[in-house]
Amino acid sequence: MPRRVCELVFSYYPGDARVRRVAESLSQGGYHVEVLCLRDKGESKSERVRGVQVRRLDLRHRRLGPARLIGEYLAFMVWGLLQISVRHLGHPYDLIHVHNMPEMLVFCAVLPKLTGTRVILDLHDPMPEIFLAEFQVSENHPMIKLLRLIERISTAFADVVITTNIAFRDLFISRGVKKEKIHMVMNSPQETIFEQTRVVENQVGASSSPKWRMIYHGTILRRQGLDTAIMAVDRLRRKIPGLELRVYGAGEFLPEVKKMVLAAGLQGIVTFHGVVTLEEIAEALTKTDLVLVPNKLNAFTNINLPTRIFEALSMHKPVIAPRTRGIRDYFDEESIFFFEAGNPADLAKVMFEVYSNTEGRERKVNKGMRIYEKFKWSGEASRLLALVNGIQAR
Repeated sequence: MPRRVCELVFSYYPGDARVRRVAESLSQGGYHVEVLCLRDKGESKSERVRGVQVRRLDLRHRRLGPARLIGEYLAFMVWGLLQISVRHLGHPYDLIHVHNMPEMLVFCAVLPKLTGTRVILDLHDPMPEIFLAEFQVSENHPMIKLLRLIERISTAFADVVITTNIAFRDLFISRGVKKEKIHMVMNSPQETIFEQTRVVENQVGASSSPKWRMIYHGTILRRQGLDTAIMAVDRLRRKIPGLELRVYGAGEFLPEVKKMVLAAGLQGIVTFHGVVTLEEIAEALTKTDLVLVPNKLNAFTNINLPTRIFEALSMHKPVIAPRTRGIRDYFDEESIFFFEAGNPADLAKVMFEVYSNTEGRERKVNKGMRIYEKFKWSGEASRLLALVNGIQAR
């Protein structure tokens, strides 16, 4: 009988790309995988998705402030604790894999842990740095101290900690996680979605379309810098014929961005396409000339490595991204295009360089793709399976 794994995540499935990659990889590796998650509009309470059993709490995450968020966390934690405990008593789990945020969800696995089941805490993002970026408070703010305490006791409770890049790993080690306890499984795109969709091109950016198309895809928050991109596009509207920026995603900063577009008269240049599936993102990338990652600089974005960079390179597309520690741990000036975070004039300058320098962009994309090849999801999935199999063998 296949060993049973429970994936617990305060997010939607299969919408959460990392959890989907993990769950499908474990399922393909011979595990029976159950995902406990939120329920979005139109989703079933229970269904099987590509070999993964999904069970959902009838709760939608709404960005309506800290009080609402804490309430959502607590409601989901109670549900997760009950679900895992009852299901474990009926048919024991062999592994509980908890994804943050928040880290305290790991305590939903208290009963299985007491009976010998191993627990993984997967730290997608560091919560203190998210809070610092979101609310612009000081390092000594009481909430930051509380979040670091929760992080410390949560990582101590888990048997194994996973995170997604070098900067995150180093940060968690500096805050007390033992080196031998923490492992990296990177956020690389699934080749089965992106590479199989890729249109083979002889020249980067080559297209029969008269348009020069750029894309932004992802959550639309202030720290993601979409406003910087809008201001850069406004500077280039008369310099690049057929210029377009297509925006995919949603978030609390979206209404403000739309107002900016309207005020600048960019409605025919910047278009909004809402939240779409990974498969639709891959398809949109085949029709794109340039991918934008215009993040502003803050405590979180400085150490983050956006998956969007790998998604673009997997589709053989050039990328513009800020010159941050998390990105420079993997990429240099020869592999992607850098700009000064938060500077629309510099971003516009680099956009025009990508547009006008065909040879330069092709050279950088080819070097960027060689870096991407080292971190393909197939390799990361093998690393994950080896880790999980090793935990089970203990």
